[in-house]
Amino acid sequence: MADPEQFNADQLAFWNGPGGHTWVARQEHTDITLAPVSEALLALAAPRTGEQVLDIGCGCGATTLELARAVGPAGRVAALDGFDLLASNFGVMFFGNPVAAFAHMRRAASPGARMAFVCWRPITENPWMEVPLHAVYRHVPRRPKPDPQAPGMFAFADSQRVFQVLSAAGWAPPRLDKLDLDLDIAAGRGLEEAVDQSTQIGAVNSALRGQPAETVAAAIVSIREALAAHLDSPSVRLPGAMWLVSSAPA
Repeated sequence: MADPEQFNADQLAFWNGPGGHTWVARQEHTDITLAPVSEALLALAAPRTGEQVLDIGCGCGATTLELARAVGPAGRVAALDGFDLLASNFGVMFFGNPVAAFAHMRRAASPGARMAFVCWRPITENPWMEVPLHAVYRHVPRRPKPDPQAPGMFAFADSQRVFQVLSAAGWAPPRLDKLDLDLDIAAGRGLEEAVDQSTQIGAVNSALRGQPAETVAAAIVSIREALAAHLDSPSVRLPGAMWLVSSAPA
């Protein structure tokens, strides 16, 4: 596994560079696709009027704004310490040292704080990503199977690892509930938008990065064919599988 400090440095470079630029450019599309996930997370987190909330890995701020509306003028969604609620919408799987990161968050939590976050279950349970990725693998070599302990999109797919990390960081044994939703990867904008989104963000983008233009073009044709089978104009819906995780300081 990569050195935690080096991984964190790489993440900073990625999100301050091309990764962050792409995410900002795709903000509206991604917010639409993940809106049902955000709703489920907010229901789990149950932010209260006047609370101090930490939104971890807030992306472009869609969840942050909803949290701010919930806590109202008397609450805050960003502060230095003493948070009542720590929430994250797919933002906690990328820490170089997750135990240290969650321990740090534990120290920033008030005695009666709650934590709620959503993370992906295994990629094999997520056809919204697996279907286009398999289409790409008709044209490029399969990527090496990642270390399940390594930071990344599916780093918390294993429920036992979530238990181990949070317990070691000083949190109570977490509750994990399965969340299964059909995600519209077209964001209601048709097949071509779904193809574009699939190639811009996530594992497909990583698999195509650095490939010759003709290979990328052929892969896009295969992605289009694979996603067309799920077209319900103007949407392209495929299943997504997540964990809704909740805990409190031990």
